[in-house]
Amino acid sequence: MGKKVKEMKEAKIRGDIINNDTKWIYDWLEWESTCPNDIKSVIDTLDPGEELRVLVNSGGGDVYAGQEIYTLLRKCKNSVAEIDSLAVVVLTCPPGKFWREVPQVWRLWGPPVY
Repeated sequence: MGKKVKEMKEAKIRGDIINNDTKWIYDWLEWESTCPNDIKSVIDTLDPGEELRVLVNSGGGDVYAGQEIYTLLRKCKNSVAEIDSLAVVVLTCPPGKFWREVPQVWRLWGPPVY
């Protein structure tokens, strides 16, 4: 008998991190973006015990929206983050596990200035 494959949904954090109120503008302009409601809608569809795979590739954006996304992911106990290349600093320490990390995540602002 084969192994039982765990059910998993995906939440993609791509493009600019924006607040919920301006999402319609980005959608109208067909610009890639993620707002807290995008992540909440995926979390709300999770079945009990189902894992959430979070794919992150974003250069950042609205700090408050990023914090709200972080809080949503923190409350979702069964999330697994995969950092593709760039990531919002707030999301570099999610509550779940990392599949891979990229050095650029830690250096969004460049070297320290003395």
